[in-house]
Amino acid sequence: MKQAWLALWLVLTLVAPAAPARAASAVTIPFDFVDNRVVVHLKLDGKGPYAFVLDSGAGFTIAPQVVAALGLTSSDSFSIGGTGPARVRASRVKIATLTLGAVTMRDQTFTVLDMDDIRKASALPAFDGLIGSELFSRYVVRIDYRAHVLTLTDPAQYAYRGTGTIVPFVFGGGIPRVDATLDGIAGSFTIDTGDRMDVTFMEPVIAREHLLEHYSPRVETITGWGIGGAVTGYIARARDLRMGALDVRDPLLRLPTVKAGFFTSRRLTGSIGTGVTDRFTVTFDYSRKRLIFEDPASNGSNAYDRSGLWLNQGTDGFDVAAVAPQSPAAVAGISAGDRVIAVNGIPAREIPLADVRTWLRAEPGTRVTVTLERAGGLTEVPLTLQDLV
Repeated sequence: MKQAWLALWLVLTLVAPAAPARAASAVTIPFDFVDNRVVVHLKLDGKGPYAFVLDSGAGFTIAPQVVAALGLTSSDSFSIGGTGPARVRASRVKIATLTLGAVTMRDQTFTVLDMDDIRKASALPAFDGLIGSELFSRYVVRIDYRAHVLTLTDPAQYAYRGTGTIVPFVFGGGIPRVDATLDGIAGSFTIDTGDRMDVTFMEPVIAREHLLEHYSPRVETITGWGIGGAVTGYIARARDLRMGALDVRDPLLRLPTVKAGFFTSRRLTGSIGTGVTDRFTVTFDYSRKRLIFEDPASNGSNAYDRSGLWLNQGTDGFDVAAVAPQSPAAVAGISAGDRVIAVNGIPAREIPLADVRTWLRAEPGTRVTVTLERAGGLTEVPLTLQDLV
């Protein structure tokens, strides 16, 4: 999820001089695409591989467990804000070498953050850190979501001759911002590959435009999880998002209700996440301040959860963190705090959370049975999925 405040801090204070990165003029690197996130596998100081999320809204960030495994000690404790409403403690550590495919970056400063809560909510089997602004600033980064391949190119040797749609951007705190219009509301939107949602309106815009009265149906739930905790709010369906010549129809819309954190920004209208960018092959060309969108998908709008459950990874099970009112899960009597130990008869410890989330987005009318552990006993609860937005 979103670390934009973290990115601002990193760009202004942490990007120290470093030895040039070593790579060919263009290299390709495979990635995993899990729960709408790009996950790359890299080595640090020759150890690994470690799983890092590619996040254009963040700087280099690392989990303390990885720092310990590398035999390093962090320093300079400080407080930092992020996506969620709370501030958290962080520190710094210097990594001598970062190797990603044929790319090596040396003497990089990382922010060290406890990301256990984010990992539990992310549906990723491993979540060791974030790789973002430093990589994007050094290379032209092309993300082919269909082939699951990144291409990194030296900006001095990059020339685009294709027919894709070019969208110019400006930097705000080191993060790309584009001019866009969402359901007739124009303004500045961040482009964030670390955000699994489609689009988000900032909370001040929601209040000013009375948007909670405008969108129906909508689902009240946890809408994401990042540094600083859960992002509560609503999920609805927008009509269209326009960026230059691009017109993205029926994106999922987050309407956060948090009173602190990134989504309370008054400088931005909203944020555009992977739910939009993964409909294209996207090139981030920071040196020329442009995005290039190619190969638009024709598979329509993204589906949203049809059960009403927000599940986090627990120990040998999934923890129910939120249940949307009047959803199939709520009607079936499931409550926040319940523990799911099996889905469709398969023990939870044998199923990736990402797979369960896919099952819960199945076609309306699909029946899914969850097994709950309550008061020392087991209860099977059948759910009939239905459209919520």
